[in-house]
Amino acid sequence: MSMMEKIWDRQGKREWREMENRRKQLPAMYDKAFKEMRSYMWTTGVVSKWADSKLIFEELLDILENAAADQRTLTEITGADVAKFCDELAFKSSDWKDRYRKRLNERIMAFEKEEREKW
Repeated sequence: MSMMEKIWDRQGKREWREMENRRKQLPAMYDKAFKEMRSYMWTTGVVSKWADSKLIFEELLDILENAAADQRTLTEITGADVAKFCDELAFKSSDWKDRYRKRLNERIMAFEKEEREKW
């Protein structure tokens, strides 16, 4: 394992523990729901990379924490089709990824243009 893999591995473990600590603070019903939705997303391949799934799971935790604070039922926030809710949550995350990709490409092109103009 390279040094970078070790660093990322430690970082990922720390982030996982932080997420788990947040999950454990949820009331039992929301905790169970989070674990089931997370399992669904891992099993169906909706999320695969930790960087992507971390963002999705953090957003899901935010949603459930707010729902618990407002004493809203799970189906009030997810609708009757919980799997569809999970799919849409993951799809929304990939929209962000596409925006970041576009922004990165635009910035690199701008850097190149600046350098060409200097020549």
